[in-house]
Amino acid sequence: MGENLYLQQGDKSVVLRVIFPMQVSAQCILISGKINNLRLNEPVISGKIYKPLKLDSFDTFIGFTKNDSIDKALTVLGDSFAIISSSLSQTIIFWNNEVEENCYVEISSENDSGDPTKISRIKISSELIKNGKFAYLDTSNKGTVHFLRSKGIKDPCLKLFGLSSSSIIQLFGKPEEEISNTDFFSLNYKSSHGTIVSFFFSQDTKILYSINIQFQDSHNE
Repeated sequence: MGENLYLQQGDKSVVLRVIFPMQVSAQCILISGKINNLRLNEPVISGKIYKPLKLDSFDTFIGFTKNDSIDKALTVLGDSFAIISSSLSQTIIFWNNEVEENCYVEISSENDSGDPTKISRIKISSELIKNGKFAYLDTSNKGTVHFLRSKGIKDPCLKLFGLSSSSIIQLFGKPEEEISNTDFFSLNYKSSHGTIVSFFFSQDTKILYSINIQFQDSHNE
């Protein structure tokens, strides 16, 4: 009782509050949105993601945005246990188990024609390896999510981990591309500013375990 339920239909959102829960259904009151935006049998998302997210939300991801420097990432996340691989054309930084068990954060400048001092890609994963394949792991108490929050990062996108692929489609609409192979399933989107957003799911359960963001330079937009 009192839980908020969230439904997104493109740019239209509806928030409901449970006032009488039952085993397979619940009575709710409308908190925001229009009642005619509700559709029979549409899945809803728990109110833990109350603030509506849009694809443009990813233009700033875990506190970093296009043209931010690699040095800023080191300052915010710390360089004590960061693993740095650098060349003339790119810099890749990892924060992994050396920082905290079950942590995986990767920030890089991987655009060959771009500025190797600027962040171009961010990947974060809340995962474990199960039967030789990646699968979702709750890292809110130890691991990626906990590590990022310990650095003062309160990005609501961190709450997406553990959602199903159908819930992601409900939030952000039809993807530009779907990729499926024996190891993973991914949904790929693009923000209005050209940021590429990729969600990775375990192939068997379709549960989100990794988010990959790629900022686009002006010549690629």
